[in-house]
Amino acid sequence: VGEISYSDLHTILSNPKYAAIGPAVDAEVEGWNPFVYVADALMKDAQSALFTLVDKDERNRLALGAERTEFEAGDVLQHWNQVCFSVYIVIEGELEVVEPIFPEKRKKKKAGQKEDPPEPGPVLATLKRGHSFGEFCVVACAKGQTIVRAKVPTVVVDVPMEICEPLILSRPDVVDDMHDIKLIFRRRHCPIEKQAFEIQEMLAIFKKESAQAADE
Repeated sequence: VGEISYSDLHTILSNPKYAAIGPAVDAEVEGWNPFVYVADALMKDAQSALFTLVDKDERNRLALGAERTEFEAGDVLQHWNQVCFSVYIVIEGELEVVEPIFPEKRKKKKAGQKEDPPEPGPVLATLKRGHSFGEFCVVACAKGQTIVRAKVPTVVVDVPMEICEPLILSRPDVVDDMHDIKLIFRRRHCPIEKQAFEIQEMLAIFKKESAQAADE
């Protein structure tokens, strides 16, 4: 796990709503270093289906297993039609969600050859501090619908799939809910990577549809 300074910690946790995050800031309890505080705080406030569905203890365990990862401008975190193996939350910097563009005429490939990957097209969204993506790939086995790349040098909270696996195995209800929310995104032709901006609407639709199903 990379280091993060106490000044960075207090900058991110300056909002009073984070006063109850984890143990006391100056305490060394079960690995609660400054980075873990930041990860837990960002998860708590993230516009994310996953972090909305888990409870505080589960969120704490994800934060304790998270890593600090840096990307240079232009680095691709997610390729189109490939699985992302981490959940990412932006600490500093910006990520671009880019629409894939396919050539009108693709050259036919021989059996066993892969088609050429799409080119990056227009930017659909910009993910900044507190925005996340990768949850649906990791939990709901969704392949990337867009290309996600670093616009500038960017630092993220990186929650690897192996850290998420105990949650996935112990909470099949969360997995089922993530699958249902993923389908809502797709029915509305909204890339799941834009969940930072669309998730509240999708969660409202999900709750309404779940209530209707329960009544039937």
